[in-house]
Amino acid sequence: MSEHEKNQRLSPRDYEILKDVVRTYIFTGEPVSSRSLAKRPRHELSAASIRNIMADLEACGYLMQPHTSAGRVPTRAGYHLYIDALMPTRGVPDRERRYIDENLREAPSDGEQLMGAVTSLLTELSHQIAIVVTPALGDTVLRSVDFVQLSGARVLCVLVSASGFVDNKVIETLRPLPREELVTISNYLTENFAGLSLRQIRDRLLEMMAEERAQVDQLLASAITLAQEALGTEGEPEVLVEGTSSVLVQPELSDIERVRKLMGTFSDKAKLVR
Repeated sequence: MSEHEKNQRLSPRDYEILKDVVRTYIFTGEPVSSRSLAKRPRHELSAASIRNIMADLEACGYLMQPHTSAGRVPTRAGYHLYIDALMPTRGVPDRERRYIDENLREAPSDGEQLMGAVTSLLTELSHQIAIVVTPALGDTVLRSVDFVQLSGARVLCVLVSASGFVDNKVIETLRPLPREELVTISNYLTENFAGLSLRQIRDRLLEMMAEERAQVDQLLASAITLAQEALGTEGEPEVLVEGTSSVLVQPELSDIERVRKLMGTFSDKAKLVR
């Protein structure tokens, strides 16, 4: 049964019980019993009726019972449904909005440093772990590209995105390229490709190579080759994680083994990107 079909089976009362279970578990970190929910006047249901609803939610995959004698806790699907459809939304209070504006106004304009400032601000305001991931490199819009001569045939490529992020890459050329030629190539690529995503630029370069294969001047050939080397691979998005110490005060993470696994996930940033 698809998620959509399962959701259609749920009644408004089912949604209310699921919402209460998720919110209670987030607050207490303990399995939620039908008896505890029945004590809340808004449900107007007996413990037995709530228990039946929770059993149905478990059958749909939204709740689970860690132990036979325990209450129930949300599953991953339950959390997803809560976030997508049940979690109440609220605007940012004016006081917090002013605080955010003031901090970002004073933040560095450099993209990478700005990302670090945003991560710290998220942790400070939420008292939770903050995870910030840069966009995929292929979707990055180019502002400028510069090639800097290193030793021998090695060249440093510096890509600057429209949002201010900087990506550096050292590439090997077929022959040593003089500084003047690198400057000319940098200017040519910036003038012709600024405002395009790196994926669009790669596609355009492939077209140019096909168009110019029979007859191409040396400078354009070098420009195409350098750009292909610089933009040929996607690279890994950068991941910033801050506030990991905040998990130690979360009631549902009093289990040391769970904390250890969670910390291991944060250290494997490739998992976070996926």
